[in-house]
Amino acid sequence: MKTRTIVVSLIFGLVAFWGCDDNSTEPNSDSIICSWEKEIEEGSLVTLSFLENDTFTAIVEGGIGDVVSGTYIISVNEITFVDDGCSEEEGGIYTYSISGDQLIFILISDDCDRNEIIPGTWTKK
Repeated sequence: MKTRTIVVSLIFGLVAFWGCDDNSTEPNSDSIICSWEKEIEEGSLVTLSFLENDTFTAIVEGGIGDVVSGTYIISVNEITFVDDGCSEEEGGIYTYSISGDQLIFILISDDCDRNEIIPGTWTKK
């Protein structure tokens, strides 16, 4: 009986904290921890994945085929990106909001090339 209780608790814990579940009604369903996608050009799709360890990966599929990774810092509704494609002094700062399966970034300041890709609306993958 104790083993069954532990297994049920583990399953409930995984479901409750899974931030990328489209059908989740838990408060964590608005978590940025997920994969998001956005079309940047005809035939080029970017997948932006945020992990719990404060790292992200952006993969451009299609014409360009780039991969960028780095770290992010969240403070209330602002996010700062620091990645391997730009110097640390060039952290990009954006406001963000999540509504359902949409993630919206608005540029505050960013002198790096990512300022051409990040702003706008992303869809949960």
